[in-house]
Amino acid sequence: MLDRILHLGLWAAFTVTVTIMLINAFYMLVSPKAWFGLPRWLGLQGVLTLDRHGNRWGALQVRVLGAIIIASVVWIASELLPTIAKR
Repeated sequence: MLDRILHLGLWAAFTVTVTIMLINAFYMLVSPKAWFGLPRWLGLQGVLTLDRHGNRWGALQVRVLGAIIIASVVWIASELLPTIAKR
């Protein structure tokens, strides 16, 4: 029983983490300035600042990072889902 509860808790934590990552990545890709406007608990900007990364070159870097995050999540999901389906 405890094993089942831990398993469900792990999947819940995984789902929340991936959801927050994808929200950030899509905001980063579409509009870096809007991404900087997200609340601190959701935005996860770290050391990135609007002054430095809100203009042309910085915005391009943020967009590329968003695309890399989305590509990474898709890649991991494409490897993970067939493994889960085999169970």
